[in-house]
Amino acid sequence: VERIKGVALINATPFWGWIPSKLKNPSLYETFPWKGVLPIPESVRNFALNWYNTLRNPDSIEWLLNFVTSNPAGVGHELPLRIASMADHPAGAAAFAQIIFTPQADLTFDEALDRVVENQIPTLLLYGREDPWIVPYWAARAFKRAIRARKGAADYLQLSPSGHCPHFETPKTVNACLLRWLHRNFPRDLAALPQELPASIGDSFVVREDDAREISVTRRGLPEPFRDGEIVWDDLPAWVQSLF
Repeated sequence: VERIKGVALINATPFWGWIPSKLKNPSLYETFPWKGVLPIPESVRNFALNWYNTLRNPDSIEWLLNFVTSNPAGVGHELPLRIASMADHPAGAAAFAQIIFTPQADLTFDEALDRVVENQIPTLLLYGREDPWIVPYWAARAFKRAIRARKGAADYLQLSPSGHCPHFETPKTVNACLLRWLHRNFPRDLAALPQELPASIGDSFVVREDDAREISVTRRGLPEPFRDGEIVWDDLPAWVQSLF
């Protein structure tokens, strides 16, 4: 812990794995015949291989990447082809099955965040608002936990438009956020100092990406479904807004 000066979470997934932790639920854990340990049993191999072959198709990869990003131009064809070529590795299906069937970690996301709070480690929560999976609710929930009992020092910044992988989709914006946060928490004598983070909930700044897209960075706070008697539109997931 002494070596950790700060934690930056970028669209952190608060849940993973459907096989329970051996430490948390040993009896249920033992009911599963295979727990993601190599080699893969024959009963799992064919199922995993068929699923893997469907997913690693370049068209499937491109569709999935476009689904989780918010760039209207899409991700193009080159990246899916590169991913598909790497997925040709003979051990690819085995690695995929191992990831899918790996049990939950002994330390949950909430418990890990609690450790960060207890040690008063500065935390940056950086989330793409258009992420179809880790919607704003999860980001606000993590922020609420990170400032629990006012012990934590946390900043929650929301990028828009940006999806599940902001560091890939909006790299200049992510870098700008990280530099501002790092300078505020760990100041250095620099020739060109980064600008300050937004000071209040709702304050924002804009970063222009290399392809001329303008990305808004807004300071967000606790989960707030209603404000002044009205639904907080900006806190709703993008896919919900698209229905109206």
